[in-house]
This record gives sequence, C-alpha cells and structure tokens, in this order.
Amino acid sequence: METIIKIPKSKKDLRIKHLKALKECVFSEVPTLQEKAIFLHDLTDTPLYELRKLNPKEIERLYVISTMSFSGFKLNDNPPKVITLDGIDFEMVDPHKAPSGWHIDFANTDGEKDPVRVACLYYFPKGEKYGEVDDNENLIHPIKDRYELFKDEFPLQVFLECNAFFLKRYERSLRLQVARLQGEKVGMRIRERVRRLLGRKPSTP
Repeated sequence: METIIKIPKSKKDLRIKHLKALKECVFSEVPTLQEKAIFLHDLTDTPLYELRKLNPKEIERLYVISTMSFSGFKLNDNPPKVITLDGIDFEMVDPHKAPSGWHIDFANTDGEKDPVRVACLYYFPKGEKYGEVDDNENLIHPIKDRYELFKDEFPLQVFLECNAFFLKRYERSLRLQVARLQGEKVGMRIRERVRRLLGRKPSTP
C-alpha cells in the first residue's frame, strides 16, 4: 500500500500541528539525510520507518518542497482581531478585560505541551463571554468544543503572532506590577519612619 505524504503547499496551509517541525528543525547549511527525514516526519506525521523506505533523491525532493512551505513566512506585530474557522468567527481575547477564570486557565496551561489549548485561550467565539454557564451551571463554549477545530484549522502564523503579542502584554503588565509593588514597599517604609518619628516623645534637657 502506497504511503500518502501530505505537505503544506504554502505558508497559508501551515497549522498549529506543523509547529513541531518549525521548532525542532535545524536549518543547517548542509542538512544530513537523517535531518531531512526527521523534518519531514515532524511536518507531515509520516512515520520515520515509511520515510526510510524512500530513496535519497525522493527524500531530497520532498524536503525541498516542504521547506518552500515556509517561503515568505513573516510575523506581524498585531495578530488579527477576528479569525474565521469553518464559518465560525472567533475574537481575540483582551487580557486586560478578561475575567479571572481566563487568567487562571491561561496560567495553568503549558504552551510547550499543548499549544492548541493556548490558541483556544487566545480566541473565543465572537459575541460570547468567557466563563459563562447555563442554567445547569455547565460551562458554555468549553475549550473541548473548539479544540479539534483549532488543531486542524488555526493558522500557524497567527498562533506565533499571538504568542509574541501576549508575551509583550504580560511582560509589560509584570513590569508595572513590580514597579507598583516596589513603590508600595518604599512608601510603607517611609510611612513607618514618619509614624515612628511622630510617635517619639520630645526629649527634655
């Protein structure tokens, strides 16, 4: 039975599932045959034992076609506010307006192990509110309802743009929090010194 190897045609066809190939590949000047086979495995999910059955020229041909998928791959500073997946509109979450539940879920998600779940937190069904429940207290629009859709359809470029966007937002927020806390500590020390000074009895000669 002939093995079908599906290679993304261009950057528009790259999805989150292709992230592993991008992260783990080493674009050396002269990649070895093994490196090319591993890259094809990560990009296409084709078992390595199937790739090892191909002759070197076929591996080289597939490798060239695969690397061309990343041609023109360029990240923008601002990811799209709304994306449409399978006819459904999803709006990017504003972390400054998101409820505590979103922040808790985001903090408890390992982006390295589960980037799809992270993407599900970046975007939420347009017009809906995160964390809402129905009359039976069941969560409306849980992540599991859009997980497979995001896994298969969420553009890799948008995902990487969101990573940079949210990282900048959190770094800025963290800096502000640290500065505020440092300011509060300095202020507390100053107020304590003033209280001690005002609490002293005047000395008598």
